[in-house]
Amino acid sequence: MKAIKVIGIGLFLSCLAACTSESTSNNTNTITIEKEGKAVEVQLVDKVEYNEDSTFKMSYQVEANTDVKYGVYKEYDVPTSTLLSERNYKNNKLDGIEKIYFSNGQVDGELNYKNGVHEGIFKYYYEDGTLKQEGVYVKGTIEGILKSYYPTGVLKEEVFHEKGLTQGAFKEYNENGTIKAEGEYTSKHGREDLEHGLFKDYDKNGKLLRKMRCKEGQCCTTWTLEAGDIKPTTKLCAAILESEAS
Repeated sequence: MKAIKVIGIGLFLSCLAACTSESTSNNTNTITIEKEGKAVEVQLVDKVEYNEDSTFKMSYQVEANTDVKYGVYKEYDVPTSTLLSERNYKNNKLDGIEKIYFSNGQVDGELNYKNGVHEGIFKYYYEDGTLKQEGVYVKGTIEGILKSYYPTGVLKEEVFHEKGLTQGAFKEYNENGTIKAEGEYTSKHGREDLEHGLFKDYDKNGKLLRKMRCKEGQCCTTWTLEAGDIKPTTKLCAAILESEAS
């Protein structure tokens, strides 16, 4: 019943290995930016970098006199000429949308940045384009409901996040759309998604099978469909139920 984490696709680093070569193009363009409250024109030049074995390429633009990044930054797999990711820079900080791609060109993930940190809606997809996961970043941490989906597009799980941690109400669903489990999570000493309070398990048709009472990740079954109410048989269960009642 543990909550599904943010999909571990990961963001690409500026280089997959140490970048050892770079080139600067003669192509230039001029943009207007704001510096110290004033509109200033700066000249941008194209740059290209490769990793150590030239299998990975980065192309982007920098301010001619300072090497500060502006505009679109793209990363490629050289042997296949495949675009791996693209993001936008503003005054050397990530700003705007970032897209990560599968090898077939389909979008793997879409994230937003503001002033160098994640901000706003993010989405990840299956390779056929079906939505896999979606949520919201606020100042670099996930906040609110994180939703995950089956490859069929049916909602799989929704779990609340607070200050980037998996804590709060959650629900899991069967692929036929019926409820599978529900309860709440809490966090303690840096650990998250600890079961806390009343948990319920259901069968594939959404029929209630079991109830549990939990405290910071430790649970005790209190009711089952077959047996009905169950009295605590261990000191741990007794302590959990006593704390729930108080």
